Amino acid sequence: MKGVTPCVPKEKMLPIGVENFEKLRRNDMYYVDKTEIISDLLRNHGDANLFTRPRRFGKTLTMDTLKTFFEIGQDASLFEGLAISRHSDICEKYQNKYPVVFLSLKGAAGMNYPDALKSISKYGVACYKKRCKIVKA
Repeated sequence: MKGVTPCVPKEKMLPIGVENFEKLRRNDMYYVDKTEIISDLLRNHGDANLFTRPRRFGKTLTMDTLKTFFEIGQDASLFEGLAISRHSDICEKYQNKYPVVFLSLKGAAGMNYPDALKSISKYGVACYKKRCKIVKA
């Protein structure tokens, strides 16, 4: 047919290297919903929880998802339609209620221990200062 454009669905982007939950959701990228981990952690938590996975297996994205869920001032609508949204009791009690400190050591650099420690310390201080502003607000 002349002049008719076929309706081709918009292809989603693959989130290669994307570790930011908000960016992934706002840009409608492919996402495997792992938000059920939030209810699992709250119902079956230990004194400390260790997330071990191979490199490039989504640890940072999972941690950023947790940060986005719990942190004060985040957009709750990012979780609409995801597994955690079926747990209204958990969402009401915990979502966007806490100041969160999120530390990733991926950017730590140094050719020796003192240099690496200095790099990590600078990063930790910057994160602390950022969170102090949130707590005071």
